[in-house]
Amino acid sequence: MNDLMAMCVLGRPGSGKDIQAELLADTFNLAPIKTSALLTKKFATETGNPVVQQQKELYDAGDLVDPPFIVSLIKEHIRGLFNRNLDSQNGIIFGGSPRTLYESEQLIPFFVECFGEDRVFGIYIDVAEEECIERIIKRNARELDRDKNVLKVRMQEFEERTMPAIEYFREHGTVIEVDGMQDIQTVFSSIQSALQPYNIQ
Repeated sequence: MNDLMAMCVLGRPGSGKDIQAELLADTFNLAPIKTSALLTKKFATETGNPVVQQQKELYDAGDLVDPPFIVSLIKEHIRGLFNRNLDSQNGIIFGGSPRTLYESEQLIPFFVECFGEDRVFGIYIDVAEEECIERIIKRNARELDRDKNVLKVRMQEFEERTMPAIEYFREHGTVIEVDGMQDIQTVFSSIQSALQPYNIQ
Protein backbone atom coordinates (compact mmCIF):
# COMPACT_ATOMS: atom_id res chain seq x y z
CA MET A 1 0.00 0.00 0.00
CA ASN A 2 1.23 3.48 -0.83
CA ASP A 3 1.69 5.41 2.41
CA LEU A 4 2.63 8.70 0.76
CA MET A 5 -0.01 11.41 0.72
CA ALA A 6 -0.87 14.93 -0.34
CA MET A 7 -2.99 17.19 1.88
CA CYS A 8 -4.45 20.62 1.19
CA VAL A 9 -5.84 22.57 4.14
CA LEU A 10 -8.53 24.92 2.86
CA GLY A 11 -10.72 27.63 4.31
CA ARG A 12 -11.52 31.31 4.40
CA PRO A 13 -8.85 33.84 5.35
CA GLY A 14 -8.70 33.73 9.14
CA SER A 15 -10.04 30.18 9.42
CA GLY A 16 -6.82 28.87 10.95
CA LYS A 17 -5.70 26.76 8.01
CA ASP A 18 -2.02 27.67 8.35
CA ILE A 19 -1.72 26.54 11.98
CA GLN A 20 -3.64 23.33 11.21
CA ALA A 21 -1.32 22.67 8.26
CA GLU A 22 1.66 23.09 10.59
CA LEU A 23 0.19 20.68 13.14
CA LEU A 24 -0.60 18.10 10.44
CA ALA A 25 2.88 18.47 8.94
CA ASP A 26 4.49 17.78 12.32
CA THR A 27 2.16 14.92 13.23
CA PHE A 28 2.32 13.02 9.94
CA ASN A 29 5.84 14.04 8.85
CA LEU A 30 4.71 15.95 5.76
CA ALA A 31 6.71 18.49 3.76
CA PRO A 32 4.96 21.88 4.06
CA ILE A 33 4.66 23.80 0.80
CA LYS A 34 3.91 27.52 0.73
CA THR A 35 3.49 29.07 -2.69
CA SER A 36 4.69 32.44 -1.34
CA ALA A 37 7.98 30.84 -0.26
CA LEU A 38 8.37 29.10 -3.63
CA LEU A 39 7.82 32.41 -5.41
CA THR A 40 10.30 34.28 -3.22
CA LYS A 41 12.98 31.65 -3.85
CA LYS A 42 12.30 31.59 -7.59
CA PHE A 43 12.48 35.38 -7.85
CA ALA A 44 15.76 35.47 -5.91
CA THR A 45 17.52 32.66 -7.81
CA GLU A 46 16.46 33.39 -11.39
CA THR A 47 17.09 37.11 -11.68
CA GLY A 48 18.20 36.73 -15.29
CA ASN A 49 15.04 34.96 -16.45
CA PRO A 50 12.70 37.51 -18.11
CA VAL A 51 9.58 35.38 -17.57
CA VAL A 52 10.34 35.01 -13.87
CA GLN A 53 11.09 38.70 -13.48
CA GLN A 54 7.85 39.64 -15.23
CA GLN A 55 5.99 37.61 -12.62
CA LYS A 56 8.05 39.25 -9.88
CA GLU A 57 6.91 42.66 -11.08
CA LEU A 58 3.29 41.53 -10.77
CA TYR A 59 3.95 40.12 -7.30
CA ASP A 60 5.76 43.24 -6.08
CA ALA A 61 2.93 45.43 -7.36
CA GLY A 62 0.44 43.43 -5.28
CA ASP A 63 -1.16 41.86 -8.35
CA LEU A 64 -1.91 38.15 -8.74
CA VAL A 65 0.86 36.07 -10.27
CA ASP A 66 -0.35 34.21 -13.36
CA PRO A 67 -1.94 30.88 -12.30
CA PRO A 68 -0.04 28.84 -14.94
CA PHE A 69 3.22 30.15 -13.46
CA ILE A 70 2.13 29.10 -9.96
CA VAL A 71 1.12 25.64 -11.18
CA SER A 72 4.40 25.07 -13.02
CA LEU A 73 6.33 26.21 -9.93
CA ILE A 74 4.46 23.80 -7.64
CA LYS A 75 4.88 20.88 -10.05
CA GLU A 76 8.59 21.63 -10.42
CA HIS A 77 9.01 21.69 -6.64
CA ILE A 78 7.14 18.40 -6.11
CA ARG A 79 9.12 16.65 -8.83
CA GLY A 80 12.27 17.84 -7.09
CA LEU A 81 11.01 16.42 -3.80
CA PHE A 82 10.37 13.04 -5.43
CA ASN A 83 13.89 13.08 -6.88
CA ARG A 84 15.09 13.35 -3.27
CA ASN A 85 12.65 10.67 -2.04
CA LEU A 86 10.59 13.41 -0.42
CA ASP A 87 13.50 14.01 1.98
CA SER A 88 12.29 10.91 3.90
CA GLN A 89 8.92 12.53 4.60
CA ASN A 90 5.52 10.93 4.12
CA GLY A 91 4.15 13.39 1.61
CA ILE A 92 3.29 17.06 1.17
CA ILE A 93 0.88 19.54 2.71
CA PHE A 94 -0.40 22.92 1.56
CA GLY A 95 -2.02 25.63 3.64
CA GLY A 96 -4.51 27.48 1.47
CA SER A 97 -3.81 26.00 -1.97
CA PRO A 98 -5.26 25.47 -4.50
CA ARG A 99 -6.69 29.00 -4.52
CA THR A 100 -8.32 29.10 -7.95
CA LEU A 101 -10.35 26.74 -10.11
CA TYR A 102 -7.51 26.68 -12.64
CA GLU A 103 -5.07 25.56 -9.95
CA SER A 104 -7.46 22.83 -8.81
CA GLU A 105 -8.01 21.58 -12.34
CA GLN A 106 -4.27 21.39 -12.95
CA LEU A 107 -2.98 20.27 -9.55
CA ILE A 108 -5.52 17.74 -8.25
CA PRO A 109 -4.95 15.33 -11.20
CA PHE A 110 -1.20 15.87 -10.77
CA PHE A 111 -1.41 15.00 -7.07
CA VAL A 112 -3.46 11.89 -7.93
CA GLU A 113 -0.83 10.88 -10.49
CA CYS A 114 1.96 11.30 -7.92
CA PHE A 115 0.31 9.92 -4.78
CA GLY A 116 -2.69 7.86 -5.87
CA GLU A 117 -6.40 8.68 -5.95
CA ASP A 118 -7.04 7.53 -2.39
CA ARG A 119 -4.06 9.43 -0.94
CA VAL A 120 -5.05 13.01 -1.85
CA PHE A 121 -7.01 14.84 0.83
CA GLY A 122 -8.58 18.24 1.19
CA ILE A 123 -9.28 19.46 4.72
CA TYR A 124 -11.89 22.22 4.67
CA ILE A 125 -12.05 24.23 7.90
CA ASP A 126 -15.51 25.74 8.05
CA VAL A 127 -15.60 29.08 9.88
CA ALA A 128 -18.29 31.75 9.49
CA GLU A 129 -17.22 34.84 7.57
CA GLU A 130 -17.83 37.27 10.44
CA GLU A 131 -15.80 35.11 12.82
CA CYS A 132 -12.91 35.05 10.31
CA ILE A 133 -13.00 38.85 10.06
CA GLU A 134 -12.94 39.24 13.83
CA ARG A 135 -10.01 36.82 14.12
CA ILE A 136 -7.97 38.70 11.53
CA ILE A 137 -8.67 42.05 13.20
CA LYS A 138 -7.58 40.69 16.61
CA ARG A 139 -4.33 39.12 15.44
CA ASN A 140 -3.03 41.84 13.11
CA ALA A 141 -1.40 45.14 13.95
CA ARG A 142 -1.45 46.53 10.39
CA GLU A 143 -4.21 49.03 9.82
CA LEU A 144 -4.99 47.44 6.45
CA ASP A 145 -5.74 44.14 8.19
CA ARG A 146 -8.14 45.86 10.59
CA ASP A 147 -10.27 47.48 7.87
CA LYS A 148 -13.55 45.55 7.74
CA ASN A 149 -14.32 46.76 4.24
CA VAL A 150 -10.97 45.46 2.95
CA LEU A 151 -11.53 42.16 4.75
CA LYS A 152 -15.02 41.80 3.28
CA VAL A 153 -13.49 42.16 -0.19
CA ARG A 154 -11.04 39.36 0.67
CA MET A 155 -13.95 37.19 1.81
CA GLN A 156 -15.84 37.92 -1.41
CA GLU A 157 -12.77 36.99 -3.44
CA PHE A 158 -12.61 33.70 -1.54
CA GLU A 159 -16.26 32.96 -2.41
CA GLU A 160 -15.78 33.84 -6.08
CA ARG A 161 -12.31 32.43 -6.73
CA THR A 162 -11.52 29.75 -4.16
CA MET A 163 -14.88 28.08 -3.46
CA PRO A 164 -15.09 26.82 -7.08
CA ALA A 165 -11.61 25.31 -6.57
CA ILE A 166 -12.83 23.53 -3.43
CA GLU A 167 -15.96 22.30 -5.21
CA TYR A 168 -13.80 20.85 -7.98
CA PHE A 169 -11.73 19.11 -5.30
CA ARG A 170 -14.91 17.64 -3.77
CA GLU A 171 -15.93 16.24 -7.16
CA HIS A 172 -12.54 14.74 -7.98
CA GLY A 173 -11.06 13.79 -4.62
CA THR A 174 -11.64 13.45 -0.90
CA VAL A 175 -12.55 16.62 1.02
CA ILE A 176 -13.07 16.33 4.76
CA GLU A 177 -15.02 19.18 6.36
CA VAL A 178 -14.52 20.12 10.01
CA ASP A 179 -16.08 22.72 12.28
CA GLY A 180 -13.48 25.46 12.65
CA MET A 181 -15.49 27.50 15.18
CA GLN A 182 -13.70 25.72 18.04
CA ASP A 183 -10.28 26.16 19.64
CA ILE A 184 -7.16 25.12 17.74
CA GLN A 185 -6.60 21.80 19.52
CA THR A 186 -10.25 20.75 19.23
CA VAL A 187 -10.22 21.49 15.50
CA PHE A 188 -7.02 19.48 15.15
CA SER A 189 -8.51 16.54 17.07
CA SER A 190 -11.56 16.67 14.77
CA ILE A 191 -9.30 16.50 11.71
CA GLN A 192 -7.39 13.54 13.16
CA SER A 193 -10.64 11.70 13.90
CA ALA A 194 -11.97 12.37 10.40
CA LEU A 195 -8.75 10.98 8.88
CA GLN A 196 -8.75 7.73 10.86
CA PRO A 197 -10.89 5.75 8.39
CA TYR A 198 -8.25 6.45 5.69
CA ASN A 199 -5.47 4.63 7.56
CA ILE A 200 -3.28 7.70 7.84
CA GLN A 201 -0.34 7.26 10.19
